[in-house]
Amino acid sequence: MTKVEVVPNGGHQNSKKTVSYWDPVFQTADPAMFQKASWDFVRNGGPRLAIFDAAELKSPVKIERIHFENCDFIGIFPEYSKFSNCIFEKCDFSNSTFTMAKFNSCRFKRSSLSTATFQDSEFRDCTWEEIGLSGNTTKLDGTIITNPTKFIEAAYTAENPNEQNGQTSTKRYQRARLEITKSEIARAIYQNHTRKGSDKDYYECVQLTTIQSIKEEISHRTIENISPNIKIPKLLFNKVLNSINTIDMQIIILVLNINAWGRSITRPLFFGLIIISLYTAAYCYFLRIALLDSIIMSLDISLVAGYTKHSSTLDGTLKQILAVSNLVVGLIWYAVIIPTVINRISKVR
Repeated sequence: MTKVEVVPNGGHQNSKKTVSYWDPVFQTADPAMFQKASWDFVRNGGPRLAIFDAAELKSPVKIERIHFENCDFIGIFPEYSKFSNCIFEKCDFSNSTFTMAKFNSCRFKRSSLSTATFQDSEFRDCTWEEIGLSGNTTKLDGTIITNPTKFIEAAYTAENPNEQNGQTSTKRYQRARLEITKSEIARAIYQNHTRKGSDKDYYECVQLTTIQSIKEEISHRTIENISPNIKIPKLLFNKVLNSINTIDMQIIILVLNINAWGRSITRPLFFGLIIISLYTAAYCYFLRIALLDSIIMSLDISLVAGYTKHSSTLDGTLKQILAVSNLVVGLIWYAVIIPTVINRISKVR
């Protein structure tokens, strides 16, 4: 856990600002300049270089339209605290705990949520820019985030300015570590949305977690490849596996966009109609088959029911190519539409 020490002049010493080069609040301000601040914002709508200690609160806070800049939040906050339309710029939430708190339409800019705990809280319609996260110490148990993809994409890291040649200072290493962290956080958010939140956010979490899990695999091998002790065969093998994973990810994205990652039944139905229409036109134009027979042939093969009925080894090359491609596309469509319908009917997340 990041060390925070309150010093006699009211300021504090925070190792994130002086040591943790990967954190967005690193070197944003001199820790000695911070002073404990009051929770009264009647005359102070833009606090700077302030420490807000939850120990001074006896009841939940309800704060609106305050711009916090270079501020630190520490302590265990009263349940049901609420922040609306606030800006948190270069703020550090280390060693803070929020339970059943709500952040509505807030902006988090270059702020750190690592070593912070948010229990059964909500971040609704917030915006995120360069935020610090930790897969181990950012706790989001039961917490809902209504735009999880933007939250994960905003995760921040940086190189060590004092170690230009070390393994841990390279951009590749830091980016790989960041992708692993993003995957860990994405899984935590996904678990939360399986129990609560909207269907829209849940299916966005499905997409996010699926993609990040593949990126995590690639990142682990990337870190292994950076090691100076890795053997050439292992290095080449890892590169091949990473290429395969990258192709896998693109195929998954392409296929699961058919049903909007589980959100839509209409899209795969429409996709099925397009398949049948295109192959009907192909059979009519290229094979000179009558329209009604072309529709039946396209429908039978697309539904994976009549391939053998309409194709044989005696057919010409063009007909076999069209029939096989129709079968493959139909199999993909069939594999998507059936689970989608079952999932939507059963309402099981």
